[in-house]
Amino acid sequence: MKDETEQTNDQAYTRRSASYKAEALKLVDRIGYAEAARQLGLHEQLYGWRAKQAQQLSSVLQLPRLDAALQGAFHLAVGSE
Repeated sequence: MKDETEQTNDQAYTRRSASYKAEALKLVDRIGYAEAARQLGLHEQLYGWRAKQAQQLSSVLQLPRLDAALQGAFHLAVGSE
């Protein structure tokens, strides 16, 4: 798992790679948030990463529904001519 440390406003923070976050969330699935946070030295980040992952999945899953809605509107418009 790769990470980068960046310095801004006299505070250092670590930017985790997408693969690091994915592996951390797999660990959460296996052993739970509390134990994964303890092992990785992370706390609130895990919850944020999971929420972002869920949001991304939700937006991807809504695309086919949107396509179906647009197709329905198209058929109504074409059929009314």
